[in-house]
Amino acid sequence: MNNKDFIRLGVPLGEATRRATDFISKFILAGGDKTRLEEEVKAIVANPSAFAEDSLRGEFAKALLNAPPPPRAEPIKYRQWGEGLEHEAVMQMERACLLPVAVAGALMPDAHVGYGLPIGGVLATENTVIPYAVGVDIACRMKMTVLDIPARDLEHHQDRLTRAIEAETRFGIGASFKHRRQHEVLDADWNVSPVTKQNKDRAWSQLGTSGSGNHFVEFGLFTAHGNIRGLEPGTYVALLSHSGSRGTGAAVCDQYSKLAFSQFPDLPSELKRLAWLSLDSQEGQEYWGAMELMGRYAAAILPCFASRFYVRHLKGVARIPRRLAQDGYDHQRPYRIRGSEFVNGGVFLSPAGRRIKLGAESVGAHESASPRNRQILAGEGQPPPTVRV
Repeated sequence: MNNKDFIRLGVPLGEATRRATDFISKFILAGGDKTRLEEEVKAIVANPSAFAEDSLRGEFAKALLNAPPPPRAEPIKYRQWGEGLEHEAVMQMERACLLPVAVAGALMPDAHVGYGLPIGGVLATENTVIPYAVGVDIACRMKMTVLDIPARDLEHHQDRLTRAIEAETRFGIGASFKHRRQHEVLDADWNVSPVTKQNKDRAWSQLGTSGSGNHFVEFGLFTAHGNIRGLEPGTYVALLSHSGSRGTGAAVCDQYSKLAFSQFPDLPSELKRLAWLSLDSQEGQEYWGAMELMGRYAAAILPCFASRFYVRHLKGVARIPRRLAQDGYDHQRPYRIRGSEFVNGGVFLSPAGRRIKLGAESVGAHESASPRNRQILAGEGQPPPTVRV
């Protein structure tokens, strides 16, 4: 008998399949009748608890009792916003909804292909967590800080703004600060998992850095067309930043994704990246604690961008009176924020310091590995999204 036979008889993939193979070998070596193999397997699958203490069948029966249900025959229903979405992104969502632990899903208008779960896809699961669906850059987000600086300074003093970015963040994989920043997140319990414990020093050195990929820091003009949270209508200089949980977040994802993959080695290839951890397991609880800590850490990085570290480079400016923040929106386009807009484009600095002239309305530093992102930055591609605050 092989895996196809086991699947036909209702044996779940993974540990149960391996134990079924062991049972077949032991059964034959013990002189069992080969013609009764299918009957034996059917009986154990139908009532595994009745065989849990059987010396020959017990391990197979226990694996069946502990096994998750097989993938669904039909995907669970999910909601989709928007039309004309990438076909493969929709197919990824369909496949994710076949998971036996899936209970609900949603697909956003900006959906595009991800690793296992599409970017812009949301999947609710029952008492489980899927590390790879949470993502490598756990809790990446964006923050805007509106500064009490004359709008003309963006055009007349780009050198100051450029120096501020060059001095106060770092780009590139593994980027870190020699002189470290301080934040209360470093006083949290970093022993929630072995990974966070091992990487605390690394996380400290990267606090306030931007990293790589599509992360950026940019000064631009923010125009409020109406009163927003006490901010009077007008045009202001603002700082917009996008970053995440850096190398430590990636290490958390890597470690617990591998643990999840190892528990379900026989998952179909299209579902392998969606292997899950039970929240009743030690691994699941460790990952959950590490994930929440990475959320706090990612949130701590962004205030460093908008802190006194930047303001001290801007002569004549002593305070940051107003803040507007929108976390978790992953785009590099012009922004509309409820009747207001942030204009980007302008002079960007790559990690190597090379200037890319795109206009005269903002100044920023940016690293992008995506041709699509570079196209959008150049003023091409799709129209700007609406961001609600």
